[in-house]
Amino acid sequence: MAEDRQNKELNTFGFTGKLRTGLVTAIIAIQFGTIAVLWNDNRNQSKEMSSMQDRLYQQMIKEIKGEVKSEVGRTVTPTTQRLDTVANKLDRATTQLQQKMNVK
Repeated sequence: MAEDRQNKELNTFGFTGKLRTGLVTAIIAIQFGTIAVLWNDNRNQSKEMSSMQDRLYQQMIKEIKGEVKSEVGRTVTPTTQRLDTVANKLDRATTQLQQKMNVK
């Protein structure tokens, strides 16, 4: 019943025989072409998105490295200076103790 209705509609517009086959083939070709274009567009958008994410990650890493370096500079430099001072005092105290032990 549905086929009869489709045949009537196609016959009404003059699509018979080879013309009908050509119409169906053209519609299928257009569909495949559209699928290929959409797939290619989707792939290009994915590549653009990946490159944008990569740029953002690189920028974040760069900013974090700068923050870490400045924080290390603020924290480690005073600590090393204090350790150096303590080491010098300990060296002097050890030298004085050795001198006292050698004198006696």
